[in-house]
Amino acid sequence: MKGIWESALGKSAFFGLGSFQFLSFMRRGIFYSFMYIYLFSLLRRVTLTAGLGTFTMLTSAAGQNLLWGRISDRYQLRAKLVVTGELIAGFAYIIVFLVHKSLLEAGRSFDTGLAVIIGLSLLEFFWSMSDVGWAALITDVTT
Repeated sequence: MKGIWESALGKSAFFGLGSFQFLSFMRRGIFYSFMYIYLFSLLRRVTLTAGLGTFTMLTSAAGQNLLWGRISDRYQLRAKLVVTGELIAGFAYIIVFLVHKSLLEAGRSFDTGLAVIIGLSLLEFFWSMSDVGWAALITDVTT
């Protein structure tokens, strides 16, 4: 049985995909670590601040399990899922920032916090498209 480590292309693809996935999750982990502190300063309620973690996780899992995984398996659109997911996430970050900024300038800090939670939850739903694509690509390369 020929393994991934026997071909230079397999090693290169695995290293490239794996390192990008690692850096992506490191970026996400650092971002959300500071986001909770910022949200608490806006909302002043631990329960609502924890909603960010809860809702983003729920929307991401729902997207992965109910929609994107099935699309990836049925239509073999791994690379398109990655590109589309990252593009939507990039635009969604800009939209969340602009809504956040306008609400903050209006002095509505509580609404700002809720808008960030809802916006990032929707972002995670579409970003999970990219997660499924990356996982499928890595699996395709290693098997």
